[in-house]
Amino acid sequence: MPEFKRGDGDDLGASGAQAEPGAANGTSLTAMNGHGVNGSAHTSAASFPTRSKLRAGQTGEVQDLICVGFGPASLAIAVALQDALTSATPPDIPRLRQRSPKVLFLERQRRFAWHAGMLLPGAKMQISFIKDLATLRDPRSEFTFMNYLHKNNRLVQFSNLGTFLPLRLEYEDYMRWCATAFDDAVEYGQQVLDVTPDPEALHLRLLLWTCPSECDHVCQHITTDRRVSQGLPDAVLQYHGKWPFKRLLGIQEPASVLFSLLNLLAHQHGLARIRAAIPASYPLRRYYVAFGYFGLASWVFSMIFHTRDFGITEKADYFAAGASVLYGFFYSPVRIFRLDAPSRRGLLRLWTAVCLCLYTFHVSYLALWRWDYTYNMAANVAIGAAQNLLWSWFSVSRYASLKQGWAAWPGLIVAWIVLAMSLELLDFAPLGGVLDAHSLWHLGTVGPTIWWYSFLIRDAHQDMYGARLKA
Repeated sequence: MPEFKRGDGDDLGASGAQAEPGAANGTSLTAMNGHGVNGSAHTSAASFPTRSKLRAGQTGEVQDLICVGFGPASLAIAVALQDALTSATPPDIPRLRQRSPKVLFLERQRRFAWHAGMLLPGAKMQISFIKDLATLRDPRSEFTFMNYLHKNNRLVQFSNLGTFLPLRLEYEDYMRWCATAFDDAVEYGQQVLDVTPDPEALHLRLLLWTCPSECDHVCQHITTDRRVSQGLPDAVLQYHGKWPFKRLLGIQEPASVLFSLLNLLAHQHGLARIRAAIPASYPLRRYYVAFGYFGLASWVFSMIFHTRDFGITEKADYFAAGASVLYGFFYSPVRIFRLDAPSRRGLLRLWTAVCLCLYTFHVSYLALWRWDYTYNMAANVAIGAAQNLLWSWFSVSRYASLKQGWAAWPGLIVAWIVLAMSLELLDFAPLGGVLDAHSLWHLGTVGPTIWWYSFLIRDAHQDMYGARLKA
């Protein structure tokens, strides 16, 4: 539960204004359009006839709901909750079957007031009274403006005025009348100075979960659980373009983080194998080592992004992934066409410049022109597909030449990657709130990564063996 810091609200009305004399305590109201009812002024000092079921918990006790401020918006929430609890079909919420909800409203004014100090005599509402706190939602509610008129013996007189626009003073009196039903759930004279996450949940604070982001996360799951319990079709919806995942120790997408870690370890292990199995004198060794470092960087930033989704972590993840994909596209022709040969150094420099320009354009477009998810996906798929075609062709020709099973590995690895990538196209709601298509795509790349390093080592050994035979 968030922690609230309170201050003294003794002398503060709304926006620091003093409550309006008379209007604040309901001592004097003029009837509609400035005309008296039978020539007399109207006075409303009555309270709402029934008490709400909403109650605040004890000090320090966890509340079901806390609202900062008790103006029209919070009052409307209170009215809707009360109507739901007293309806013929109350909401089927397990926690509320045994008790009423613990609801607390914190208001810095000393009493309910609407636009205190700014309700000019004769000023009328600009919208119909039908758009009150309850009518459009439930015309049978006790909290309608019509019921207010009825309980205050004003219904007949109001109906004869021929207008739907009450005075603002009278409308404020109506809302104050409704507010008296919730005195047990409102603490007046309380100014909220700060709202922070639970101070005991250190892991949430370390991962920068603020009160708004925590509220967003909790509300997503409340909405999702309610839709699932009602058996609605497509009950699990995306929010802000992402599925509502269950957190683990504050980690936003634990499955994606775990599988990104497995990929990171696969690259780390593969990099160690490259260094141990391929001598430093082999010309392609530095390209394979660089491939390992690009893989490590991309999965580190993937873990960070899936731990906490911020704008900066998203950009870092996308740019690192783009760099890794493009580097794979860069070193593929270097190996396949042996651009590392001394006679092809000029072509290698040209190819290097082309790839650097492509990456610079890619990052500049996303960062400076337009953050385009469709473009980013299309660019990575296009580069990846070109790379896969090169390795598939190389695999077929290499196997035809050597007649050895390992020479066909690149083609098989490409097929595995394509199948795993199809998960990105077959998106579905997370299973158990944890496993979604994107996380399974991450899992699906662990095996091919380990296998790929094995191919690079076997290919390097074959290349060095062939060079020794030629010598």
